[in-house]
Amino acid sequence: MEAVKIWEIRLRLESPLILTRRRTETGFLNPLRYIPSTTLRGALVTALYREGILDAGQLGRERRSPEVVASPAYPISHGYKTFPAHPFIGVCKQCGENVGVPRLMDLERYLVDGDGFGWRGCSHRAWKFLHPGEFLPIVNGEFRVDDGRGRKEVGDDSGTGDGKVPVEISSVSVGISKSRASGVRGLLYHYEALSPGLEYWATVAVPESFNFPRNGFVLYVGRGVSRGFGRVKMSVVGERRVGKISPCRVLYAFSPTINLSYNGEVFTFPRSVDLSWAGARLGLKSNSVVKVGRVFGRMMWISLGWDLGAGAPRPWVVGRAAGSLIVLEEACGDDALGALSYLGTVENLNGNPLPGFNMMMPLQELMTHAS
Repeated sequence: MEAVKIWEIRLRLESPLILTRRRTETGFLNPLRYIPSTTLRGALVTALYREGILDAGQLGRERRSPEVVASPAYPISHGYKTFPAHPFIGVCKQCGENVGVPRLMDLERYLVDGDGFGWRGCSHRAWKFLHPGEFLPIVNGEFRVDDGRGRKEVGDDSGTGDGKVPVEISSVSVGISKSRASGVRGLLYHYEALSPGLEYWATVAVPESFNFPRNGFVLYVGRGVSRGFGRVKMSVVGERRVGKISPCRVLYAFSPTINLSYNGEVFTFPRSVDLSWAGARLGLKSNSVVKVGRVFGRMMWISLGWDLGAGAPRPWVVGRAAGSLIVLEEACGDDALGALSYLGTVENLNGNPLPGFNMMMPLQELMTHAS
């Protein structure tokens, strides 16, 4: 398999984006605040094929043996990249004070040397946990809560700097009868979408031989593309490289974790990870296998995306939310652990490979990611 390059990209919505948690009889409701890795990868591969960067043969190989790997795309807030909140940070419902463990380096101490609950002596009793639904910037090695609740108000600055872009828009459409020039019963359609102007960031891994587009590349993401929704402009910020990794035991789940390859059963996280595949794709030789001891994070239903070949949605499975913390049985300082941050693992669903899951990064790599 060909070696890859890791690119950090920016995504800017140029039309409303319909990417929702649920679909009702009359529309799409509850917009996601991020773009899942399966959705972003599908849009990217489709765009590469449309522009002639991928031919039909390569497109078929992408389905059988994927080489393009995309991370989830998370919001940019006030110029800062945001990350899913980890389980040990929140706000007090009574006084609004931030509580928990915001400093990344403290997490290793609490989870490895302590009992995993470093706030046990805290006087705050009414917590609002920010994991798994909130996205926070990391500044000077700390998760920062912007307004005491871990989120911006609708209509607040979305990261574009003008302070005028609402986070969500809502619309109701009615079918009109041409003969009667009035509404038609039963043709009421309601959708909620993310507003144009919002910005996101992500990483993508592509083979070195690809002439990967740098600026002005257009993707079509989500539902309603034929009606003008989901137009996204992509630009490349720069190449990411894996640095030296210090021995560590705590990893941060940059993407949801699942395990579909263990004796045909589904688990919420991998019990062990072979680093040789991820390392080889970045030119690193590794025979390391890391074993997972404990995982702290919320279990949730995770969509496995859309199967373009079959023209049907893949099933939902239970996994661990992005932002979960993984504690290894033994410390690992293999540089290939940094490759896992960008490539994750390839899970297997009935013989179909699924990339973009189990992107687990050391805390020091997370700090580099945030810079």
